[in-house]
Amino acid sequence: PQDSADNERELEILNRHAAFIRKQGGFSEVRAANVQDDAPTGVRAANVEMIRGWAEAAEAEGRRTIVVHTALTQSGVVGRMARDVEGVAEFNSKGLMQHPLFGQWIDNAIARTLASAQ
Repeated sequence: PQDSADNERELEILNRHAAFIRKQGGFSEVRAANVQDDAPTGVRAANVEMIRGWAEAAEAEGRRTIVVHTALTQSGVVGRMARDVEGVAEFNSKGLMQHPLFGQWIDNAIARTLASAQ
């Protein structure tokens, strides 16, 4: 998101996901952040610097960093994010739509919505 208020709302959602992953996933640390690809250059650069800093600190402690994004497709932003963390983190370059269960997830969400509307 470009707007700081929109970013805060999105970070609230991402932090809920991070808390679940932290609790269920057995990772030493889970953090949520937005690159804010469409924000002014300085905002995006500061976010990238923060994320790289986290990854570099983890590497200094002997841990590896895995960056997971929420983009649906392998769009231009995904390529930019991969370059942003190159050399300090592992990056999943596939979009969510490429997961084999994505279609089933959408079908289930539609079915639940339709069932609750009746």
